Amino acid sequence: MKNTIKPEKPAGRPRLACPLKLASLLYFLLAILLMMGIWIFSSRSGTVSQVQSDSLLDLLHLPETPLASFIIRKMAHFSIYLVLGIAWLLFFSSLGWSRKKACLAALACCILYAGIDEFHQTFIDGRSGEIRDVLLDGTGSLAGIGLCCLVAPVFQSLKARFSARK
Repeated sequence: MKNTIKPEKPAGRPRLACPLKLASLLYFLLAILLMMGIWIFSSRSGTVSQVQSDSLLDLLHLPETPLASFIIRKMAHFSIYLVLGIAWLLFFSSLGWSRKKACLAALACCILYAGIDEFHQTFIDGRSGEIRDVLLDGTGSLAGIGLCCLVAPVFQSLKARFSARK
């Protein structure tokens, strides 16, 4: 038999020294963009905010009552923070943090930001900072984080099942 020398494989692309992955960067940017959107909505006067709520009620063909407006506003708080909680959870998870640590960090980021945002609203004409809104925002964040924690094992199980078939 002939002794053949295998050529060395080219090194390929050099690895970056920074451990931050593209996914981590995208999740971080998503969280920041959501926070910017929250800040912009919170910067609008009470009158403008009310007009926006009423416009959404019109779009949904719902009556413009104080109760309907209140529900729309609180659903907006809950839902945007639900998505923000998921974004922060995905970010911390993509860094390789444990599930528990990532969940706690995501929740802390959301509640801290909710508090800062409500404080910010005290300086806006026709707006006020409400502790109950911080609690509602935190509940929305917790719902998003909890939803991810419930759904992630299902996706991991499906992924394992499909890769075992190959």
